[in-house]
Amino acid sequence: MSRQPLLNAIAQSDVDMAGFYIKRAGGRLLLASGYDAPTDSNLDTGGGTDATEELQTILDIADDGVPIVLVLDGAALVTGLDVWSNTTIWCLPGAGFFQKADSNRPILRNKHPSRTATIDKGICLLGGVYHGNQAEQAHHVTNGAETGSWTVPLGFFGIDNLVMRDLTVRNPRTFGIHIARWSRVRMDNCHQELPTPGTTPEALNQDFLHFNGPGRFAHLTNITGKSWDDFIAFNADDGVGVNSVTNELGPYVGEGAITDVTIRGVRMDDSLFGIRLLSKTSRIDRFTISDVKGTTRGHYLLMDTFPDGSAYNAAQPGNFGTVSIEDVDVQPHDQIFTDLAVQIGGKFDKITLDGLHKSNLNAVNGNYGFIVINTLADIGQLMIDGLTINDTGTLDREATAEIIVQGKVDRLRICDTDWLRAGTVNRNGTLVAVKDATSDVGLLTLNGVSANRVTNLVSVLAGGTLREMRAVNVTVDDPAPGSALLYTAANLPVAPALFTASYRGPKLLSGPGDYQPVCSSSDTDRLIILTDGDGDVTMPTATGVFERATVTRTAPGAFHVEFGEYLARYSVSIIASNDNTSQKLASLAGNLSAITTDEFYFAVSGPDGNPADAAVILVSLHR
Repeated sequence: MSRQPLLNAIAQSDVDMAGFYIKRAGGRLLLASGYDAPTDSNLDTGGGTDATEELQTILDIADDGVPIVLVLDGAALVTGLDVWSNTTIWCLPGAGFFQKADSNRPILRNKHPSRTATIDKGICLLGGVYHGNQAEQAHHVTNGAETGSWTVPLGFFGIDNLVMRDLTVRNPRTFGIHIARWSRVRMDNCHQELPTPGTTPEALNQDFLHFNGPGRFAHLTNITGKSWDDFIAFNADDGVGVNSVTNELGPYVGEGAITDVTIRGVRMDDSLFGIRLLSKTSRIDRFTISDVKGTTRGHYLLMDTFPDGSAYNAAQPGNFGTVSIEDVDVQPHDQIFTDLAVQIGGKFDKITLDGLHKSNLNAVNGNYGFIVINTLADIGQLMIDGLTINDTGTLDREATAEIIVQGKVDRLRICDTDWLRAGTVNRNGTLVAVKDATSDVGLLTLNGVSANRVTNLVSVLAGGTLREMRAVNVTVDDPAPGSALLYTAANLPVAPALFTASYRGPKLLSGPGDYQPVCSSSDTDRLIILTDGDGDVTMPTATGVFERATVTRTAPGAFHVEFGEYLARYSVSIIASNDNTSQKLASLAGNLSAITTDEFYFAVSGPDGNPADAAVILVSLHR
């Protein structure tokens, strides 16, 4: 055949790419129709002549290891093709593959799939539609050597240097693209199409991209479309059992660490779920995910240890290093499937969530926890920065929290966060709730947080453990009656230590529980005692920890403050002034006679050294 029609066809498709792939193939560019491969199928309805044999004959030309480029110039009906190393399959506009009924295997799969070895390298897919013909395929192979293998349009198992660009997966039976035991994977501008369901998904397990470990170095950009399960999944360990033993995903899929992954530019169109990272024992580390937008019916970010089987959860708690998520605005679909957006479980070194956004509060999708740290979580650092929550509907938030902590977090930091609630929204809800006996927060830091029309900004509910809380530059406007910065339930395992600075809002504490005052650099924990010459005591100003205080005069110039809180580790500063002239009394100097866990005594002397009953006394706490 003449090469000129082929070169013309390629050049008309993409002039810049034509030269590159002609050079790469060393002249071995192979036009499908030029080898009598039938291309009379339809990429929507199928039909036509089976082209499997002719196309496989072309692909087998690469068995000598010399690169080839197969140029598909039409729609081909196939049962399944095996792709050798150093092969590029380039679908011209309008070209692609339709999977023949009862194929029950990938449309394309690498020539030497393996759970234990990486043999195939340098496979590139450019353009085209890959139609999985869902209705006429089995979910997975049920007999023979490949028992357990799932039916997917594109499957690569034991692959190095895999490139996919500008392709569309349409209507797969299970995953759109399944990759296991991999290194150096690059995807750009890949899309999945699925029919729109009713109120429930038509089929689960229809992930778009599903990666199993081991794997290293993946770069995904501009990933779009729809899924009826996880849109993108990186599962270091998959299935209820150990896949390499149980073959739940077939003989070519095992488990192992997944590291060094970048995902940028994700657009989900009414997917069931979003992005999932799964580890039971194998490491997941050095992940960066950014620019994620769209709608889902359930959680859009799930990082956990697969809690569907309690038999192994306690012994296999997950193994995560660092994960960074930024610039996310994914909103719930009107037909919501689950009641949360972000769920985190398992053991992590560090998680950063930066620039997450929630809005569209309404009666269908608004009353759910935005970020849930579940009972299996054991997190070293969780940094939440730039969180924005816009409540514009009329739904009553009741006791629902935006951030729910049921697991262990050593350091939880929430910075530059705005919770904006319209005037139509009832005054209720809490930003952070620490709850259940499995929770244990070492240090909670709020810095640059503003909210309005809420109840308690932080709530420690029955059984919850919050050891220390620091609130700096925190503002709560128009709060509900009886609101507080911190609510503590009765009989908590630990009374939280509280530090505040530059705080403006309702009182510090509500609820029957206690807390430990740490320090205030502003006017948070202050007590002004006014005494007269007869020793009568009044308290015109009492804020923070001193709101519960009682002050009594025990002797001339001697006073006793008792307030039922915890003063261990902290000291008291006292300044007194003459009742009439406000002149500081010369001999005060913090003259403390005793400090216990919940009370202290002090004495005040006048300029003459005698006990002074007439004074205005300011008491404040500090380290």
